[in-house]
Amino acid sequence: MSGENTVRSGLMLADVVENTTQNLLPDGESSDGGSAAWHPDGQRVAITRQYQDTERYTQGQQVYEVNLTDNSVRPLLVDGAYTHGSIAYSPDGSQLLVQRYQLGAAAATIVVLDTATGELVEIVTDAYLPAWVPAAGEGN
Repeated sequence: MSGENTVRSGLMLADVVENTTQNLLPDGESSDGGSAAWHPDGQRVAITRQYQDTERYTQGQQVYEVNLTDNSVRPLLVDGAYTHGSIAYSPDGSQLLVQRYQLGAAAATIVVLDTATGELVEIVTDAYLPAWVPAAGEGN
């Protein structure tokens, strides 16, 4: 579908003190995604998005990092054979936990992405909604 019948999702930043919102994506495009994870430095956020234009189109959600200090968008995990979601940064921000579903497959896998090198390590198959476990003494 195209035009006015197309539904797109977007990711917005909300300032609850100033009561303002702004598009999270500097290019102003829809994200057609929904997963977002704040980097521990508070200046970056990983998101899933699916471009709809012909040059960048993929069937599933891909993972990008938005740098809020310079409004840049960096691809972290783009593979058109998969859709990605349920993302979470490690406590030090060096790795990203990702639920990865191969299109046409029966089950999702959980992978860890090294955000500096791009190395991808599969942790487990047939699993969903990953999360980092707090170190002893952290959290409740």
